[in-house]
Amino acid sequence: MIRSTQVLWLVRHGESTWNTLGLAQGHCDQARLTRLGQRQAWAVASQLRDRPVAALYASDLRRALETAAPLAEVTGLSVNRDTRLRERCLGVLEGAATAAIGPAANGLCGEAVVEPDARPAGGESLREFYRRVAGFADELLSNGCILRSPADWPHQVAGPAPDEPDRDEPSPDELSPDERE
Repeated sequence: MIRSTQVLWLVRHGESTWNTLGLAQGHCDQARLTRLGQRQAWAVASQLRDRPVAALYASDLRRALETAAPLAEVTGLSVNRDTRLRERCLGVLEGAATAAIGPAANGLCGEAVVEPDARPAGGESLREFYRRVAGFADELLSNGCILRSPADWPHQVAGPAPDEPDRDEPSPDELSPDERE
């Protein structure tokens, strides 16, 4: 018997105000999508509009929900919020300059994992992060889903137009009061 399969498309949140500022986000929920991030979210919705979408899942963080909202609108589906889909918790490093976070705190050297159990104070290790997200994926896989993750997919389908800069600088109204200081 041939069983139909469902495909799970993994989509990273669109560009956020903290992305443009080079700040580590983790579980902090202050960042919002920039105008470019909103366009990226709508481009994903446009790409998936004609595909059979059965369910939408996102973390409970604003930037993820703002990214999922256009797809929810075009499909008529509600977004299932799941905290297991949050980014890695970076504890005291959330809000710090990403470039200043080294391997001793995050376990990464470039894109290579050098210490899976390194953890920033109050944060989680890569191993813990993996286990949390894998628990979500395992539930879906047990129901016949196939995972697909095109590299930086929102950016590929919704990058800036040729006459636009690569990134939007957040306008003051896009920043929270804490980000303006």
